[in-house]
Amino acid sequence: MVKKLTFIIFTLVITATLILIFAEVIITNFYFTKDERGFGPQKIFHSFDNKYLESQELDALCKRLEFTYEPHPMFGYTRSSKPECNKNVNNIGITDNKDFPSARDPNFFSILLLGGSVAANLAESNLLEIQLNQSYKNSKNKPFRVFNGALGGWRQPNQMLMLIRYGDLFDGIIVLDGFNELSNHYFFKNIDTPDDSTFLSISNPNSDKKKLVEILSFYKQTLKNYPFLTNYYTPVHLYKIGLQKLLSPTSDNNKYQYWNMNHPKNYWKSRNDSSIRSVRQYLKYIKSQSHIADLQDSKYAHFIQPIRWIGKDLTDIEKLPQRVINKEDYKLLLAQNNAQSIQAKSLVDIYKQNKEQIYTDHIHVNYEGNKIMSHNIINHLENTWKTIILKKK
Repeated sequence: MVKKLTFIIFTLVITATLILIFAEVIITNFYFTKDERGFGPQKIFHSFDNKYLESQELDALCKRLEFTYEPHPMFGYTRSSKPECNKNVNNIGITDNKDFPSARDPNFFSILLLGGSVAANLAESNLLEIQLNQSYKNSKNKPFRVFNGALGGWRQPNQMLMLIRYGDLFDGIIVLDGFNELSNHYFFKNIDTPDDSTFLSISNPNSDKKKLVEILSFYKQTLKNYPFLTNYYTPVHLYKIGLQKLLSPTSDNNKYQYWNMNHPKNYWKSRNDSSIRSVRQYLKYIKSQSHIADLQDSKYAHFIQPIRWIGKDLTDIEKLPQRVINKEDYKLLLAQNNAQSIQAKSLVDIYKQNKEQIYTDHIHVNYEGNKIMSHNIINHLENTWKTIILKKK
C-alpha cells in the first residue's frame, strides 16, 4: 500500500513537472516576442510596474484601492479623505500641497494643470511653477502658481468637468492628455469611459474588477516575495493575462452598474470607423474646452502628451513595458489635429534627441523627461499667451 501511494505521488510530481516544463517552453516561444525573450522574465515582470503609483509613497494599507481612492459623483473617484491616507491631498481630493482657492487670487497668476497621471506627475514635480518664476514674468509682475488638477487614471470628460467646475478660479488652464483617452480605444471602450477597474473596486465591493484587483495584488506580492518564480516565463505570463483582463471591458456581472458606458451595438464592427469616431470625439473635447475657458476669461492651452512609440529611439529598458495603445490612432489624432487647425500642441517629438532613458514604465517619464516637457510647454505658452508669459530681460 505504501509503495503504491509512493508510486502515485511520484507519478503526479513527474507529470506536474513535465506539464510545467511544457508550458514554460510553449509560453516562452509563442507568447513572448523575440525582443521580450531577450530581456528575460524578471525584467518583463518589473516592466508591468506603474512608477507613478509607486512614487506616491503610500503605506501598505493605503495602497489598497479602497483606501487610496474614494467614489466621487462627478469625477468617478478622487484621492481618499481618510486621514491616514490623504498626505498631500488638497481640499478637492487631488494630490497637491496647495488647496484650491475660493476665488481668483489677485496676487498671483494661477494656472490649473489638467489630465491623467502624466499631467499629475508633472504638476507634482513643481517644475512648471519653478521654471516660470525663474525665467518669466507677466505684464502685471505677478508670480506664477501652478495647481494640480490631474489624477492617475483620469481621462475625458474629467478634464472638461474640472474646467467647468473650477476653471473660473484660475487665470490659465493647461490640459495635458491623449494617452488615457486613446488607450481606451485599444481595449474596445469609449475614449471617455472612466477607469472602471478603479471605480468598480471602490464603489462595488462585490464587483469582478475588485476581486481581480485583489487577486492580482496578492499574486504580484507573492512573486516579489519569492523572486525565484520570476526566473520563469509561465508565472510572469499569468500575471500579464490578469492585467489584460483587468484593463478589458467590464464583465456582465457589473453591466447594470456600468451599462451606460458601453458602445452601441455593432459599434466595433469596423475598427477603422471606430478609430475615426474616437479621434473625432477627442477633438470635440479640445474645441469645447477652449470655448469654456474663453467664457470664464481664462487663458487656455492644450497639449497632446508624448507616448513611447512615436518620436523617440527607445532604450532597451524603454522597449520592455506592454504597449496599450494603437500607434495608428495617435497618428490619426495628430493628423486630424493639424488638418482641422485645432490649437492643440503636440509634444510627441520632444524626446527625439534624447538617447538615454526617459520613460520609466509604459507611459510615465523621469525627472529629466518632466523637465523637457515643462520647457516645451512654457515655450509654447510664450508664443500663445502673449503679454502673460514674458521672458525676463
